[in-house]
Amino acid sequence: MTKILFLGGHFPDEMIEQIIPNSKRYIQAAADVLQKSIIKSLRLYFQEISIVSLPFVGNYPFRYTKAIISSQQIEPNHYVVGFNNIVGINFISRYIQSKKFITRWAAKESGEKYIIVYSLIIPHLKAAIEAKAADPSIKVCVVIPDLPQYMSGKTNAIYRFLKNRSFTLIKKYLQQIDSSIVLTEYMIEALHLEKKNNLVIESIFDQSFSHFPVVEKKKKKAILYSGTLDKRYGVMDLVHAFGLIKQKDYELWICGDGDSREAIEEICQHDKRIIYKGKLPRNKVLELQTEAKVLVNPRSNDGEYTKYSFPSKIMEYFASGTPCIINKLDGIPNEYYNYCFVIDGNSHELLAAKMQEVCNMPDEELKQIGQKAYEFVKSSKNCTIQGQKIYHLLNQ
Repeated sequence: MTKILFLGGHFPDEMIEQIIPNSKRYIQAAADVLQKSIIKSLRLYFQEISIVSLPFVGNYPFRYTKAIISSQQIEPNHYVVGFNNIVGINFISRYIQSKKFITRWAAKESGEKYIIVYSLIIPHLKAAIEAKAADPSIKVCVVIPDLPQYMSGKTNAIYRFLKNRSFTLIKKYLQQIDSSIVLTEYMIEALHLEKKNNLVIESIFDQSFSHFPVVEKKKKKAILYSGTLDKRYGVMDLVHAFGLIKQKDYELWICGDGDSREAIEEICQHDKRIIYKGKLPRNKVLELQTEAKVLVNPRSNDGEYTKYSFPSKIMEYFASGTPCIINKLDGIPNEYYNYCFVIDGNSHELLAAKMQEVCNMPDEELKQIGQKAYEFVKSSKNCTIQGQKIYHLLNQ
């Protein structure tokens, strides 16, 4: 029987209340949800699985207020491995601590062993590859949610240089893995994984992470954007497009954090229909998604990075049962477009027209469209179906 070790950076529920107030910027909520969905999917098919997290918190002192992340056992076979979080040291500490845990785990377990590494985190990937080299019974699978060179909007020369160096090292490690789970098919070619066993899973719907309350829709035509407020994700395009709508019964709700936050707060002072609700806990965001009339993902298909990303908010939007408006993106499978409204271009005028078109539709019709989107992800993207795909991948 194959033994599984999942090595990631999710936030156990027991830790989330201390992680949020200690984070100086937004936490990686989407990555947290995806990891937990993968873990749940694995547990449906593998009896012997160990879960290890070195939490994906920001470095100290710039993005997190704690210099040391403490170890703790959450439940049997579920551990948080502590590390030194000081910037410049955390990279090495993550490697040392993850390697120590993997070594102990490998020595204790007999038979076939599979290490599943979430994300292209070099310290974790290096530790897993070295364990595989030392023990021929170990195989390594890597879950790749993003390509490193596209994970930030920073453009300065030093940052690009470091990212390129990191990517060169990552590609070297990837030649030594046994399988991968990627979010889009374009990743396989970009990472030269054609000769590996690969599985494309853009996301996983888990009902337990989608606690949408039953609330009444606002009488006003409320449009919601929730997520990272980075310019490259189109949030400012959404704000400018909304400004073209002059009717007073429209509202634009925005929640999240990012490099466009201050610009949005400034615009809110001039257009009181635009309401910035701040950085909210997940349960409040889910409530707003249910309360709004329509949800918008304004990210355009401009830029190479759209091939290598599936916007996590698409799954969350569909799960809410509230209809959504999106652009066609290379990273989104075509089947999703059957359950949402698609913008016919990248201009502010077209986005504004689409928002008005949708908001003027009968409530019952919108409800039916949102319900179909919910049923789609619930029936075809759930943990049982996606977990079965992972099970077959690891047993090829």
